[in-house]
Amino acid sequence: MHTPVFSSTVGFTLALAVSLTCQFSACAAPGIAQASTPVVVARVAENSANETTCNRTITIAASPLGRSMVISPEGKITGATKVFFDLIAKDTACVFEYIIVPRARAWHMLDSGQIDLVADATRSPERDRVAQFFEVGKTRPVLISLPGRVLKHKTVEQLIDSPITLITFNGHYWGQAYSDLLTHPKMQGRISSIPSPDIAVKMLLSGRADAILTGQAVILDAWEKSGGNTKLNISVLEELPALTYGLYMSKDKMSEHDRTLIEAATIARIKSGDLAKIVSNYYPAWAIYHDPSSESANKKSEKTKK
Repeated sequence: MHTPVFSSTVGFTLALAVSLTCQFSACAAPGIAQASTPVVVARVAENSANETTCNRTITIAASPLGRSMVISPEGKITGATKVFFDLIAKDTACVFEYIIVPRARAWHMLDSGQIDLVADATRSPERDRVAQFFEVGKTRPVLISLPGRVLKHKTVEQLIDSPITLITFNGHYWGQAYSDLLTHPKMQGRISSIPSPDIAVKMLLSGRADAILTGQAVILDAWEKSGGNTKLNISVLEELPALTYGLYMSKDKMSEHDRTLIEAATIARIKSGDLAKIVSNYYPAWAIYHDPSSESANKKSEKTKK
């Protein structure tokens, strides 16, 4: 059985896409939350009796994120997120404007009412205060190391007591256990918090860190651009649990009508299978799922060599 391992980043990454696809279709992947589709549709019907589109232009935070949100030097935005929201725009006639900002800046803008929507996010109490959360599934971070290097750290305690160095991303939140790990006294000086996947992969390849702590879909594109043509090694830390995962829409800046309209359109496109098609066009399977049996196989291989 393959266990979904997703990322926490801007845009509809593959993580979000697969979560959404399984949530509202027959795939029923383990760990995916179920939603009450009829309730959302009923809310839209009630609130949209006289309105069939958004009341105004909806601003979406955009940051470079592998194949989900690709931003060219000229500022052109492409990727799975853009393709999906293009479909939502077609269905609702809503106009979406993308604001290019660093991930950490996106949350500040959502909090201060400067932006409407941040997608592909883990849930937190701080974010709940200013935005409505649309739950789509569960997500967790993993330790990513170079091919052929099997990390033996299976618990946070083992990681802390080791000399391993990590790369994390600015503005990413993976829950309290993750935050506690980053602020632990023994981890100080061993963690590099950087702004982009490209920098993370370069640091990993140059030996400036032992592993990246995130979801593999986050660094897929950067890894392949660097010349990597094999699977990266993936390890799960037992104490870093799966988190509720989805998108945030501003409570103050967006009207309830606009929020429910976008939710319903999202659900409809998922049920039609269109989102699954987008996902398969952008990502290979290894960037979505982690197979625990591969770790068992690695362990058996090591014992055989001994």
